[in-house]
Amino acid sequence: GRATFHTAIMLIAFYFFLVEGARIVDWMRRVSPLEARQTRDLLDEFRAVSRASILGTAIAALFQALLATVGYVITGVPHAVFFGLCTLIASFIPVVGTLLVWLPAAAFVWLAGAHGAAILLGAWCLVFVVGAEHIGKPLALRYILGGQQEMHTGIVFLSLLGGLEMFGLIGLILGPLVFAFLLAMLRIYERDFRRPDASFPPAAA
Repeated sequence: GRATFHTAIMLIAFYFFLVEGARIVDWMRRVSPLEARQTRDLLDEFRAVSRASILGTAIAALFQALLATVGYVITGVPHAVFFGLCTLIASFIPVVGTLLVWLPAAAFVWLAGAHGAAILLGAWCLVFVVGAEHIGKPLALRYILGGQQEMHTGIVFLSLLGGLEMFGLIGLILGPLVFAFLLAMLRIYERDFRRPDASFPPAAA
């Protein structure tokens, strides 16, 4: 129930951000204490990372569903396409995700007497479906960014896990955004404020 409530709030907020996004950005530019170029850099960073987070999550979910459906077909799970659609929906649920679908499917196959197929399905989903979530999602996000942002794949991976742990489902977006904000501020500091390193120890007179 709490996850459903948070998801509904997220979708409502997302709708208003889409409708009023241009006005919000203009207002932030007017009230920002930073210089115009610095504010523009931060907003561009947020826009790129938020789009990449959403698209990366969607692509990873589709990839997980396709891999799970292949596993269902190979191991003889009835109504494999239906279970694949359920896997697609479950992949957006934090922490447990696709486990809610493929584990009962493997248990059903086991109870049906096909013990080898059940073990194969469990191993397939652990390696490929879960792997697509924890490895494919950061790689997809990194690929969508196209190298425009200096975010290492490991940082993207940790930001996704940390975002989920701290914020729940919305953490898929907030986690990478927090890291993007930090990196953008460090780049702005390095470009606009940091002085050249003084020699140490001081040169002899």
